[in-house]
Amino acid sequence: MYRAMEEKNDVVYDDRKMFLKKRAFEIVADQTGKIFDPNVLTIVWARRFAGYKRADMLTYDMERFEKMLNNTKHPVQIIWAGKPYPVDYPAISQFNNLVHLSKKYKNVAVLVGYGWIPEFINHGNNGFVVPKADYDNMSQHDQDEYDLNKAYEILEQQIIPMYYEDHDTWRQIMKNGMMDVRFQFDSNRMAHEYYEIMYK
Repeated sequence: MYRAMEEKNDVVYDDRKMFLKKRAFEIVADQTGKIFDPNVLTIVWARRFAGYKRADMLTYDMERFEKMLNNTKHPVQIIWAGKPYPVDYPAISQFNNLVHLSKKYKNVAVLVGYGWIPEFINHGNNGFVVPKADYDNMSQHDQDEYDLNKAYEILEQQIIPMYYEDHDTWRQIMKNGMMDVRFQFDSNRMAHEYYEIMYK
């Protein structure tokens, strides 16, 4: 994908992206028996399960959740991937609830195993992120409501329409994210940062 991006060959870039998406969906099929469509926008939450991370936040508003899942013009698939610590009972319960919920939808899957989320996000340029609110002056309920509404607002008004109606911009955001990851998260940067912060 990096080579295709550097050669400005979007045909090869899109082909490789589709190939990797299909490979990821083989894991979905192996673990859940569900066949995901590589042409469909797929929302992935991939982290260690812990209550404060609110993996299940999109389900706080089930009406909105089901409306998004049942949209035939702009279909969506959702993957939760992760696992809770063995004695983190609230996280285990949250994980089990999502597994139970996923059984009701052909386009929702819960997997064991997870990736990581970069902390370098630049909204609309290399990815999308819910903007931080003034959490110090909010109750937990208000914080949940704010984050939930912002997440759906970004999904409904930006991410989903862009994926289906403006693929060139979508591709560019993916490329921007790839470039930022390449230079901000390599071992040279890490070694330099260790030297500057810890040993100087």
